[in-house]
Amino acid sequence: VHANTNFELLEDAKQELYPRCKKFSKLSFLVQLYHIKWLNGWTNKSFTILLELLKDALPEGETLPNSFYQTKKIIAKLGLAYEKIDICLEKCMLY
Repeated sequence: VHANTNFELLEDAKQELYPRCKKFSKLSFLVQLYHIKWLNGWTNKSFTILLELLKDALPEGETLPNSFYQTKKIIAKLGLAYEKIDICLEKCMLY
């Protein structure tokens, strides 16, 4: 992990989800939301649609990314990337 990446992660960890939000930082909220996505098998498109709804619902100044792709770039800085590998005809997956 490069110094710039560490700095960006630190900034995301310090940035409030929205002004005066004390419960979640931008990074902590995205990590939890990303975890829920994978536990429940949400599609990338459904994740983006949820982000759009949350951005509309949260107070002005919210800091959420606009899409799953942008979220994935932030999460990847943590070293939590994965690769799906199709291993059989029965839709088994190896992560």
